[in-house]
Amino acid sequence: MRGLRWAALVLVAGGCVQALAASGEPDAVATLDAAVLQGRWVGNDRASEALYGTVRVAGNRIAWRGLSRAYPPCQTTFSVVSRQVTTDSYPDNIQPPTPGRRYTVYRLQLAPRACVGSETLWQLALPDDQPGYAEVVTYRDGAELSGWHHFSKAPPPVSRVK
Repeated sequence: MRGLRWAALVLVAGGCVQALAASGEPDAVATLDAAVLQGRWVGNDRASEALYGTVRVAGNRIAWRGLSRAYPPCQTTFSVVSRQVTTDSYPDNIQPPTPGRRYTVYRLQLAPRACVGSETLWQLALPDDQPGYAEVVTYRDGAELSGWHHFSKAPPPVSRVK
């Protein structure tokens, strides 16, 4: 795969995401663009709606409530374990490659909770040409691909303060 670049991301005090370049020095670009994960993400397909509905990311917390009663709401913490920039495709993409498309790919390690089950690793692939859109791959026990989902970032709520 062409165009791979990795940076390690770690959570520091206050839930702020900081990136470390290969040298171990802070990577300001990755630190700043990790903020794109924050906010509300809405499932765009039936499976994503049923399982997760709206996913909320704030600091190092992630929560969701699916539309199906079979899947309980969940809240846990996560850490960003990697950030990768790819060209044309990304790891475990089930769609054909899109020539020239760049993705910023984040891997999130979810803290163990009963509601998380065995899907402890999420991969979010954000195409550069579609801001506010994510293709999400979930992994069972951190290794086995278990799901592929689409999410769009919801606009921030409108303040009703007069």
